[in-house]
Amino acid sequence: MNPKKATMPSAPTNHRLPQVIQWTRQPEYSAAHLEEYLAWTLLLPEIPDMSMPVEEHRVEFPHIELTYLGGPSLLASIEDWPRNADGKPLAHVLTLPMSTLWYGHTSDEVFHSFPGAKTWLPKTGTLELFHDLETYGWESEDHAAQGWQIRYRDIAQQGLELCYGPEDLDLPDETYGQLFASESTIMLPSSLDIDDSEPGSFEAAEAALEEYLNMWQVYSIGEPSDDPSGFTHVYGRSLAGEVAIRPTVEEVLPLEKESDEHVLLMELDTSGALTGWFGDIHPVEVWMRASDLENLAFENAWCIIRSDC
Repeated sequence: MNPKKATMPSAPTNHRLPQVIQWTRQPEYSAAHLEEYLAWTLLLPEIPDMSMPVEEHRVEFPHIELTYLGGPSLLASIEDWPRNADGKPLAHVLTLPMSTLWYGHTSDEVFHSFPGAKTWLPKTGTLELFHDLETYGWESEDHAAQGWQIRYRDIAQQGLELCYGPEDLDLPDETYGQLFASESTIMLPSSLDIDDSEPGSFEAAEAALEEYLNMWQVYSIGEPSDDPSGFTHVYGRSLAGEVAIRPTVEEVLPLEKESDEHVLLMELDTSGALTGWFGDIHPVEVWMRASDLENLAFENAWCIIRSDC
């Protein structure tokens, strides 16, 4: 007997807000009232079959900047490689050129259809995330561990030297995964974040999110799954659930002004190239104050390994 294949999904992906709202009002999802929780985000799809090592990409596409997980750093050298408070070198987790986020963005119909959608990162330069893979970020004391670092330089990737880290850098494996040009999408909330007082609302939210995630699963690997994974994205909502993490964010990143706010800068999916790096496929989130983002004060970013999901 052939194994049962997952049904092809039909959720909206690159659709404007009115179309997404119409989809969420279908009878099977309406109990969750999902339109109250929608958020705009920039998704960075991981497409394994199209992934190309940095060295090869530079030769074949010398003028195209590359977004990738793992692999070499472009902004660190052996001499200034980031280390935690115990002297352990941090792993290079992500390289993200701003051009990936801004390509075609000004004419983005999805973005302009969503009231209040906002971008924070600059239009030029390259950002990198480093992490010691063991500092969870759930306690304010974790800041002293210096277990993560974000570096940003307003410089193009072309001409930068690749650095694979110092000899004492210990990685789970020599992973590498290319991410591709950002996709503007209106994302659904985690079922953990909705008001589930109405009968069937939690189940409706779960079913809708699974359908939505499966659309991006098809985009990435060509077929749906009975258990679709999340995705790496910039801005938007936490797929791991915001209700559970908000108290921690408010504690570790206190707001001094009422006009300030907390921004989910990015959420990294660790079920693909980063499998085994952060425990049992826990997503990794980077939160910042809006005021710090506006001033490019990435030293104040807070990284959280979502060990609760």
